[in-house]
Amino acid sequence: MINVIMSSHMYNASIDLRFRAVRSYLESGDSLRKTAAQCHVHYQSVYKWVKLYKEKGEAGLSATYKRPWNRAEKRLEDKVMFLKENNPTITVREAKKLLAREGITISRNGIWSIWKRYGFAGFIKENMGNDFTEYGLWSKEAKCKLLQAEKLYELGKLKKSADILNTIPFLPKNGLITKVPDKLLNLRRRIEKIYRLFGSVSLISYSETTHLLYTECKRQKLNYSALRAGLPKAAALSWSGMYKERLTWTEELKKNLNKKTSKRQTSLLFALHLSLLISEGLSVAGSLEIKKAFQIAGNCRRLLTRRKHTYPYFLLDLAVLYITLDDFRKAEKLIYQAINKVDEAKRRRLKSTLAVYVHLIRGELQKGARLLKEAEAYEWTRHAHILRFRSLFTLLKGMPSKTIELATEALRRSRKEELHQDIANSYLAIASAYCSLGEKAKAHRILARLLPFLAKSKMKRFVIIYKFLLDKKCDLSDALLLSTIKLAWILKHENFQKAFNYARIKGIHFFFYRYLLFFPETVQDRIERGKPLGLPKTILKLPVFNKQNIVFHIKFLGEVVIYRNQKHIKIKLTPKEKAFLIHCALRAQEPGKTVALESIYRNFWPRSKNPARNLSHLLVKLKKASRIPVHLLEIKTARGNPVLINKGIYFTTDYSEFTQNLAKAKALERAEEWATAEKEYLEAFNIFRGRPSKKRYPSPSLMGRMYDNWSEQLRRVILNRLETEAIHFAKQSLAHKNKTDARKVLEKVTKVVPHSEESIGILQTL
Repeated sequence: MINVIMSSHMYNASIDLRFRAVRSYLESGDSLRKTAAQCHVHYQSVYKWVKLYKEKGEAGLSATYKRPWNRAEKRLEDKVMFLKENNPTITVREAKKLLAREGITISRNGIWSIWKRYGFAGFIKENMGNDFTEYGLWSKEAKCKLLQAEKLYELGKLKKSADILNTIPFLPKNGLITKVPDKLLNLRRRIEKIYRLFGSVSLISYSETTHLLYTECKRQKLNYSALRAGLPKAAALSWSGMYKERLTWTEELKKNLNKKTSKRQTSLLFALHLSLLISEGLSVAGSLEIKKAFQIAGNCRRLLTRRKHTYPYFLLDLAVLYITLDDFRKAEKLIYQAINKVDEAKRRRLKSTLAVYVHLIRGELQKGARLLKEAEAYEWTRHAHILRFRSLFTLLKGMPSKTIELATEALRRSRKEELHQDIANSYLAIASAYCSLGEKAKAHRILARLLPFLAKSKMKRFVIIYKFLLDKKCDLSDALLLSTIKLAWILKHENFQKAFNYARIKGIHFFFYRYLLFFPETVQDRIERGKPLGLPKTILKLPVFNKQNIVFHIKFLGEVVIYRNQKHIKIKLTPKEKAFLIHCALRAQEPGKTVALESIYRNFWPRSKNPARNLSHLLVKLKKASRIPVHLLEIKTARGNPVLINKGIYFTTDYSEFTQNLAKAKALERAEEWATAEKEYLEAFNIFRGRPSKKRYPSPSLMGRMYDNWSEQLRRVILNRLETEAIHFAKQSLAHKNKTDARKVLEKVTKVVPHSEESIGILQTL
């Protein structure tokens, strides 16, 4: 690659010099000799450049490649190239025999040279992987013509630039190809371009484009190019979680390898053969044919270890297969073998893989968090995936409310092509967080609601995990070969210690901690018997394991109702005390969270001369009425600023549930699963409990009059959102011919938001 870059600079200088000399000559009116002296070149060179420009324009002036005199004529090149295109398995010796039968005499070196020029031979071994533009060699023609095309592109000559690109037999990885529209590129260039677009366009669009390219190749009987065009679609199907479809597509790609001519795989097909093998492994693993997938992974390892060269990109593809098979230790070993041998962009993406599938799963939070900061994801996965990964970190840090918040936001940001897996993962993250708060029944309801969707989407692995956590029977078959599922089975059917040891051996501590949240009795039994646990303090401090912790659930979308550790408590609080409790529940949701005193003073006592005393009195009354231990809400100084710090209370609210249900509903709606989405919408709207009754002292509920600016602003936001989402739901319900639910929701909204003109208008049409 260094040689290519050096040559690139050399040719670039030559082209720039030509344009500068010609421009100077034409604009200044100087003689050829004077222009040549100013540009430090021979005057005959300036004469040739001016003549080229006048005859052929910018394209002629920027051309630096001359076809060698001894190169085969174009007709013969095309014939030799087409032999390989039509039958990818053909060898040089076999090609020579076929050509001889037609009376064409050409040496084996001649055939090899043509195949190398077209990207079928002469590969860079250390770059070999599933991207042929990475390991194909740069020819002199490709270097010169690319620089010519780049110059024309800079001059705004887009069509001429594309025409030059289209004359190159094979064009390795470059930056220009993505800037040129597809309509100006020939089939070869579009296939090379599609590899550059992976991760930067939507998976749906990407998959459709690759399929069209594959179809066009097959129509033209270009089987070799068809293989190259089809492999990216297999990757897109895998990212979308469509493993059965990927397996079908992989079998389709294999048909391009015509084995009638050659009974053995040639070394030139090693990259394509291994890519198809790994693709098949990922497909059968996703379909839970685990035994077969492990056999394929083993075959891939043997193929790689027997080769003379190291193939870092294939090692990484194999690592992905082992991650799918829950063998994270082998995956880690493969990644570290390859990470220093790949480009910087790939290295940054690998850091996110290591952060999550090695360090997070092993429970090494600090290492994982540090790597995640340096990591990078594909453009279409970046926001949702990073948020979901962060939600896993926060759960292990003992921050369930933050976990729910991040998983909900990940759902909101998920794009259609990644929705199915993100929905399954986010539901599981939210349910795990509720389990950590001791709300197992709520967690079970969340998982049970999604099970039909998972079964319909054929997400077998998630179906098994969900059923395990819901204590339902399921068909395991090969699934017990997956360490994460075997761990759940051991924990459920054997004992804590065996499960703990198995998790340590396999390096899957995170899954062990998550499963414990659903089976807390195993931990509680061990604590009662005085047995060691070996669990992180952050896990043991969670309410599900530590009954001394307080969990408050505040319902304020209606009359204020308070639950303490899942039990309704009847307490008398003044409107301002209720408003302050809601304020704390939303701004200091869990232990360690703080609220600046200045913002509290400004909000609740903006005109008071002594707001500190007012706050102190309010805290005393609130703690006494709610039976909150004195030390759990304290005023301290943090970084020079006085704050109210939550030192041991976990708050949840019905507003948080409303937000979660809406995010889940919208994600399911985008995934075209209206039946389940409708249930989530209805549950969200049912959280609102109508307008509060009129009493002497109006409730500080977000449906009634507010006593502070912050709550009043939040009230408006919630009511506006309620109306907007209700109208959206009503329209979608009508589209699905469900007038009953549309009417019920709108009638409820018009009671809560009396000035909802659009809602009333739709209601009148029903």
